[in-house]
Amino acid sequence: MFFLWLIVSLSTFGQSFSKRYFVNTEWFTNNKDSAFFKNDTLTFIKYSNLDSKYRRYKFYKESELDLLGHGEFVRFQFNKNGKMHLWKCYYHQGTKSRIGERTWKFDKSTNSLRTYFHGKPEFTLKPLYDYDVQFDREYENYTDTMSTIKLVILRIY
Repeated sequence: MFFLWLIVSLSTFGQSFSKRYFVNTEWFTNNKDSAFFKNDTLTFIKYSNLDSKYRRYKFYKESELDLLGHGEFVRFQFNKNGKMHLWKCYYHQGTKSRIGERTWKFDKSTNSLRTYFHGKPEFTLKPLYDYDVQFDREYENYTDTMSTIKLVILRIY
């Protein structure tokens, strides 16, 4: 009953999102025991703190291992042109979707994000709300406090 009340109240009073919120961003979410593929409610964490750029790769200060407590996660990259990459990662290894294999669209009338796999609908995600979270990142001789965004999402089948 509480879960139903939560969904109704969030859909009534929840935040409004747009395509701009996702364009050119990267996120990750828990996938321990295939949680991403099984759970209805997910928490995405945004890569916000760019560490450095080397050639074609971006490195972020957000550590999946530190923020999730384990190394099983799914990583998303939403590109400006509607293309999307999805990685299923197991710490230090992963599989990445091929270029053009996945696309995404944001439907502002339903406030939901839909992904497509080879042109066919794959899943629909409805952002409910986001909030800032701070974390510490330890380097060789110092600790740096940074912030990022956590986004709570409802998977719609």
